[in-house]
Amino acid sequence: MNATTKTRLRAWILEHGRRIDAAELTDDTPLLEKRILSSLQIADLLLFLEELRGTPVELEGLTGASFRDLGSMARAFLPADSVPASEAA
Repeated sequence: MNATTKTRLRAWILEHGRRIDAAELTDDTPLLEKRILSSLQIADLLLFLEELRGTPVELEGLTGASFRDLGSMARAFLPADSVPASEAA
C-alpha cells in the first residue's frame, strides 16, 4: 500500500462523518472530541481499516488515542509506507 491509503481513510471520514469541510479535516483534527465521528461509527471504521490493511485489527491494546485524529489512526493502523516518515514517530 502507499500514501493513497491514508487518502482513502480521509475520504471515508469525510463521507461517513458529520459534515465537515474537507479543508477543515487535517491530520490533527480531533474526530471524536469535535463529534465528526460518533462512537457508533467506530465499528464501521474498524471494518474499513481492516479492508485498507488487508489484515484484521488486533483489538487488544486499542485505546481511544488510536482514534483521536487522522494522523493517529494512520500511525496506529496503516502500513508504515502509507504514512510519511515525518509522521511515523
